[in-house]
Amino acid sequence: GFPVGPITLLDQVGLDIAAHVTESTRPLVAGREGFTVNDSVVKMAEAGRLGRKNRKGFYAYHPKTGKRQGVDKTAYQFFAGNGDRSLPLEEIQDRALLLMVNEAVMCLQEGLIANETDGNLGAVFGIGFLPFTGGPFRFIETMGKEKVVARMQELEEKYGPRFHPV
Repeated sequence: GFPVGPITLLDQVGLDIAAHVTESTRPLVAGREGFTVNDSVVKMAEAGRLGRKNRKGFYAYHPKTGKRQGVDKTAYQFFAGNGDRSLPLEEIQDRALLLMVNEAVMCLQEGLIANETDGNLGAVFGIGFLPFTGGPFRFIETMGKEKVVARMQELEEKYGPRFHPV
């Protein structure tokens, strides 16, 4: 898996930083079919929940040591839904991983990265993309483009156009 999970990473970096990134990327996804911006971290930051830096985020922290003590269930109030929906682990993994892979391909197509090697290095060292895979483009090469596209199409049928393979 990833060296650090996404929720842990958000708490470590700070929800104020995550809120800024959310606002900065909002125009980039505006108009993309199937994409909506989730404002949960923005709302958390506005409520003064900054993550580890003030010991109020997704996790509860010991008041003196600052050591993480588990999920802070009061954070759930910032998210829609009742939390009762369950998905198979493989489905969750594929949804998260393949969106990142698809986004990397889109970055290459749009000239945001110069080549696949830059995309692999940037993903592994920049966001901690599964290091053992070698990066998103190496992942595609290893899994086979046809298999990746087929799985993306399955996810698109089930969850909508944000999973449309590019």
